[in-house]
Amino acid sequence: MCALQSSTSLTPHELICKYPETEKWGWNSSKIGTFFSANLLIGKRKLLKARITETSFLELIDYCNKLLIKKSEILLAKTSVNLDFYTPDELVHKYPQVVDDLDWNASKIGVFFNAGLLDGYRDGKEYKALINETSFLELVNYATAISLRK
Repeated sequence: MCALQSSTSLTPHELICKYPETEKWGWNSSKIGTFFSANLLIGKRKLLKARITETSFLELIDYCNKLLIKKSEILLAKTSVNLDFYTPDELVHKYPQVVDDLDWNASKIGVFFNAGLLDGYRDGKEYKALINETSFLELVNYATAISLRK
């Protein structure tokens, strides 16, 4: 059962209860906590619980929706865009500053991909996530902007 508070800062569980449509992307309380620790959401940690501002959560939903629209436009236009794709490990190796500045690692990048925050596909042979580099850099810029607002 979801008991919501009238505050603008909510726990990950409360956010999922209030915005159940995010579950279609596989978002759950644990992933929202990961997003918070990865500087994708604004809030505070109180008594080991994250309290996330509802505004920053809505901004992340908007970011994800815009990414979906961009993917749809590319597919509908059937444009041949030259895109570079990398595994999460390769992105961490290519952009080591995300480890230092944003506390990201290959595992978190994989979570972001699975949650629909990054564009890419799964390699059928090895079932590895291959992430569009431009999409990754856009998410890095988004996280940097969020961390500057904290």
